[in-house]
Amino acid sequence: MHGAATSAAIESATGPAEACRLLLASDGAYEPLEDSARNLANYLDGNPKQAATDFTGAAIEHAGSYADNATVLVADLPAADSRE
Repeated sequence: MHGAATSAAIESATGPAEACRLLLASDGAYEPLEDSARNLANYLDGNPKQAATDFTGAAIEHAGSYADNATVLVADLPAADSRE
């Protein structure tokens, strides 16, 4: 790692046990979009593979010459009652 140490941005939420979409993204993927005031959810349409591709592509495009490692995982999680 170069320069100052950084810490991971970890967010969590608790809500109804409904089906949902999980996004795991490296700072090189989410920071360019957040820094340009983009709503991250706008890049999560379609199936998980397409959403990850769109999210990563948008991050690289917005980062321009400052593009960094942009890694994204998108997964659809079933409702809690369907996991049993």
